[in-house]
Amino acid sequence: MSHSNTLDLRQPAASQPPAKPKRPLDPRRWRRQTQALAAGLALLVVIGGLGAAFWASSTPIPQAARQGITFPLYYPKTLPQGYTVDAQSFTQKDKTVIFSIKGPGGKNIAVSQQHLPVGLDLSVHKNPAGIKLPDERNFTTGIGQAQMSLWGDKMVASLVTNETWLILNVTGIPPKDAEAVASSFRPL
Repeated sequence: MSHSNTLDLRQPAASQPPAKPKRPLDPRRWRRQTQALAAGLALLVVIGGLGAAFWASSTPIPQAARQGITFPLYYPKTLPQGYTVDAQSFTQKDKTVIFSIKGPGGKNIAVSQQHLPVGLDLSVHKNPAGIKLPDERNFTTGIGQAQMSLWGDKMVASLVTNETWLILNVTGIPPKDAEAVASSFRPL
């Protein structure tokens, strides 16, 4: 009888449960799952399209007036009593969005929005000319600094944001109302 002097250090084989036999793929089940997935994806596409259409139609500034504009636009959120935006007045000329706000007694406020001119930082200098303008009134709005003053024979409110310059012709509008209108603008 011969005995070996070597020691067997191998681990004993772990007992594993027997592997489950693979079931053949049921084509009907696979088809139902594929159809459900396709229907779910189609539903997501429809919901996304409706959301985009709703957003486009819920924006108060018409697409034609926003076409090609690359700076943020603003819209009055809550106007003083008796003032309403004239939805038919929106237009764009030379990358400037223009519209009117109707006021009491047939007075209108002409509003224009344009990209802040390069190199002109109106937020640093309330008055770029550095002179005191007649009836100058400075105030802060929710979107930036504003100034109301006479420009020629017109009373104008000027609002400055990081990228957009809003100018409101408030001639004939009581100063308190003009400031309230200017302060009502919020980003779209």
